Amino acid sequence: MGLHPAWLIVLLWISGCIDSSFYYPDEQVYHTPGDFSLEEKAVTFESGDGTRLRGWLIPAVGTSYGTVIYFYGNFANRTYYLEHIHWLPRMGFNVFTFDYRGYGASEGSVDRSGMYQDSVAAIKYVQSIPDIDSRNLFIYAQSLGGVFAIAALAKNDFSGIRAVAVESTFSSFRAEARYMMKRKTPDIIVRIPCLSWPIRPVTYLGLSNAFSPVDLVDRISPVPLLIIHCTSDKAVPYRHAEQLYERANDPKHFWPVDGCEHVTLFTNWKHSDAYRQKLAAFFKSHLGEAD
Repeated sequence: MGLHPAWLIVLLWISGCIDSSFYYPDEQVYHTPGDFSLEEKAVTFESGDGTRLRGWLIPAVGTSYGTVIYFYGNFANRTYYLEHIHWLPRMGFNVFTFDYRGYGASEGSVDRSGMYQDSVAAIKYVQSIPDIDSRNLFIYAQSLGGVFAIAALAKNDFSGIRAVAVESTFSSFRAEARYMMKRKTPDIIVRIPCLSWPIRPVTYLGLSNAFSPVDLVDRISPVPLLIIHCTSDKAVPYRHAEQLYERANDPKHFWPVDGCEHVTLFTNWKHSDAYRQKLAAFFKSHLGEAD
């Protein structure tokens, strides 16, 4: 016996309602590379379905060791996250950052499968840039960005990716939705009423787990993977990192960090400078040999 059309409509609405709680794009300009005395080249490229996306290629200051492709989290747009990555060019890395569909200056409306397509397209675009060393590409991704970075790498065979670092990334959409619903933060519930509904059946029936990294992270190997997570993270609980590390195959590395909060490790935390040096050293330790 099939599902009654009315119930199907309800489930589709619930799915869209909960899934939308993962995305908070805007078009505000928060920073420019010039604010950090950096140069940039504005770029436009197409996603797999033709959606036009926009980004920046920020060249290294001095000698370039390689290029870091940066995937930001669920909030705002690429201009907001410059404070998270502005230090990388001074460590000797070009940085490529871009807006997903529906974010910032990119076209389209945000959705999960579209963000996956955008992530794949970004890597392919960087591989095609003639003036960079396509043999030395690195991935740095935060929070929701880590979800799509892992999915893109797991489902595609990209050459030149030397190492991947994900910070504060959740293991599954359903698990993170349940956590958000349990917290029942008042301002979230006002905007998204379905988050106050019965938790487990709603997330199981009404939310897809597609692209969840817990089901894909084992396919990153043999590319080295670094999982970074603050033990006191209140947005994405630490257990998500433990699950990802357990599922990942070697070579894998884990940095549990005490005393910091969600995606603050490389920004304004008291030990940020030390961890910036440490991440740059991780990438440099995986450089490919010159021909």
